[in-house]
Amino acid sequence: MIRLTTTHRDRAPKPPQGESAIRKNKRSSLKAVIAIIQDRGKTVGMDITVEEIALKAGISKERIDSYLNDEERTPDDLPHILLSAYQQLLDAAQKEDNRESLKRSVVWIRNHGLSKGMDITVEEMALKTGISGEQLYAFLNGELETPDDLERKLESAYKDLLKNVEQVEVIEDINTIIRRPPL
Repeated sequence: MIRLTTTHRDRAPKPPQGESAIRKNKRSSLKAVIAIIQDRGKTVGMDITVEEIALKAGISKERIDSYLNDEERTPDDLPHILLSAYQQLLDAAQKEDNRESLKRSVVWIRNHGLSKGMDITVEEMALKTGISGEQLYAFLNGELETPDDLERKLESAYKDLLKNVEQVEVIEDINTIIRRPPL
């Protein structure tokens, strides 16, 4: 008779982070928030400088530089303060991202369908996501705010068609697709 024995080891809890690791994490977080704000600004045609970010946070650029260069400890709440100060910009950029993602999905589905001999209309796509064709056209044309999850719903509705598809030949571009048919 063979007897197997296993032992179970409990993992020791992680030791608390050292001061230098905490400072590094806070500095990295601040850098990331500044990069996000600047990147989102570019998506809407704004060049946001560190000086502008500092001014909006109510501190000097030199102070932000000292945080970024680890000359001073980064306040715990500074990334949150910056995100709050730029919330409108971030929301506007997210809305535009949602619309652009939806456009790409519509083009992807429509063109892949056409390459397979299927004429999938915008109205059909809309019905599969539980909205009207008119609403989908309004989202695509920027007339209505695009819901965050609409692109995901659309791709999910066509998951069988899109399974294992890595590239799609562009037969129709978004400008052709989003023109509403005459009534």
